[in-house]
Amino acid sequence: MDKNTNKSLNEDLGIGELGNSEVGEEGEKKEMRNSKFEIGRNDQEIQNSFKDNPNLKSEVNCISSVQSFAVKQKLLHIKEDIEGLLQILEQDSRLKDYEEKLEKHIPSRKEEFYGAVKTIEGVFDGTRMVGEDGEKYDVPPNYASKSKLVEGDILKLRILENGRLIYKQIEKVERKNSVGKLLYYEDTKEYFVILENGRKYKVLPASITYYRAVPGDEIIITIPASGGSAWAAVESISKKQ
Repeated sequence: MDKNTNKSLNEDLGIGELGNSEVGEEGEKKEMRNSKFEIGRNDQEIQNSFKDNPNLKSEVNCISSVQSFAVKQKLLHIKEDIEGLLQILEQDSRLKDYEEKLEKHIPSRKEEFYGAVKTIEGVFDGTRMVGEDGEKYDVPPNYASKSKLVEGDILKLRILENGRLIYKQIEKVERKNSVGKLLYYEDTKEYFVILENGRKYKVLPASITYYRAVPGDEIIITIPASGGSAWAAVESISKKQ
């Protein structure tokens, strides 16, 4: 039987393509076996390299350790840079003034959602706001501490429909800074800062907790320039040696 007859017969029986497919599959299997052989041979060559040179494996491990250390140091430097930038932003008085101006003119989302049913202005007395209606309203210690409120500052209180109280500092009393030592009275659970002249000022526990201060630390406080206040705001601390 000639080739043409054989080809025609295969086509009639529908086995021509199957034969080609089988040949193709056999070729793929052969390539896979060859690839596995090459991979196995490469692995064996690497293992032989380690056997021929015992120091090679330790050198590879050493390089890996050095790279890990370098990456860690780089991340630590990035962390320090970020913390430094955040401190600069927090200490930038111009940024604080800008934020305060925005707060005066842009209502908060909470106010837009709930709506303020009552707005009151008053004077901060160290822990509370004495409203123009004669009532005293508790000021959250964390807010007073973060905002460094000083006796005499003017606040605006918005009471929302859900009962939430929202404070804003709208006017600052003239202030000055003084330096003293932190004291703690166990019997009354109160913190004081005593100046060199013996004058003492109460400070909010929230401020002491935030700065992680302990009795004996040097504290820079902010007080009204006119004096006569009982409370002071904590500006910064210097840990005792």
